[in-house]
Amino acid sequence: MEVEDAAFGVCRCRDDPLTGDTGRRFVDEPTAGVPCERIIPATADPERCILYLHGGAYLLGSRRSHRGLAAHLAHATGVEALLADYRLAPEAPFPAAIDDAMAVYRSLLDHHDPASLLVAGDSAGGGLALALGIRLRDEGLPLPAGIAGISPWTDLAGTGPSLETNRHTELMLDPDRIPEIADYYHPDHPAEHPWVSPLYGDHTGLPPTLLQVGGEEILLSDATRFAERATDAGVDVALRIWPGMFHVWHMVAPLMPESRRAINEFARWALGVLGGR
Repeated sequence: MEVEDAAFGVCRCRDDPLTGDTGRRFVDEPTAGVPCERIIPATADPERCILYLHGGAYLLGSRRSHRGLAAHLAHATGVEALLADYRLAPEAPFPAAIDDAMAVYRSLLDHHDPASLLVAGDSAGGGLALALGIRLRDEGLPLPAGIAGISPWTDLAGTGPSLETNRHTELMLDPDRIPEIADYYHPDHPAEHPWVSPLYGDHTGLPPTLLQVGGEEILLSDATRFAERATDAGVDVALRIWPGMFHVWHMVAPLMPESRRAINEFARWALGVLGGR
């Protein structure tokens, strides 16, 4: 737990100038056998929900580490967020994480119109959100109103050019560790499996998609290539490249104005696909 605290402590939730929401609530809510926490802003619409999938390279992260980021997104949108503690590698490699995300989403469908749901995530969680969209489409289940990936990891094969071109500007990730980390997650499946690396999937029929990525991070091309392929498949993609920003810069809100603006950008897009506040 100390390692996780050190790695993710900056994003823990607190009442701060960005949210100003002292009335929000945090409720432990196991869903479909998956530990989850529901974050309820003071003015939340209970009919709508963001399923949030945390980052951490499929090896780290939890409700605790990403509560702050999810709370900022929930407050900015006025929409409840359900933060899922999906199983992690190496103890639970692929397909455990996407199985858990699928189970939670299916449970949400029991109480929500799919048009009132968003799926979002950062880093590995952003890739998982996109992979979940592909799996939902493959299995004929209702799709959410939209999917959002913040600095999404979409290519676990590690073929993106920005792994090299942004090697010296990346602040958070080590490009030389990407293959090793990816192998922990999918030891028995190819990296090109679309539920492992959504970059390689058929994107036809996916819902509106937001991709936010920093211009200085090594996963820049994971976002840009996904955006290009999904757009070619007819998906309504909003690609937002933030010059000078690092991997998941949203995590340092409210310390950086760029973090606050990116969260507000997320909220405007989310409310657009959900149909207003």
